[in-house]
Amino acid sequence: EVLVHDPFVFSDRFEEFPLSSLGEVLRRSDVLLLLTDHHEFRSIPVEMLRNQVVLDTRGMWREALSTPPGEQSMTFDPLQKKVA
Repeated sequence: EVLVHDPFVFSDRFEEFPLSSLGEVLRRSDVLLLLTDHHEFRSIPVEMLRNQVVLDTRGMWREALSTPPGEQSMTFDPLQKKVA
């Protein structure tokens, strides 16, 4: 089963397959494939990603996921133009 979430695509305009909420995708997925770097995906706590296989094609979670749990990583948020 494939679950898809995109905050800019609405099910009333997209009929190829059903869309799911971000929460449902995070709860039910064994593998996460990130294809876009929408701001909504930046707010996902890294702890929610650690128990899944993550394929990050945008590099958005790469540094956070490579940092051991409990240590803080430095990431640049281009939308806020500052280091978080």
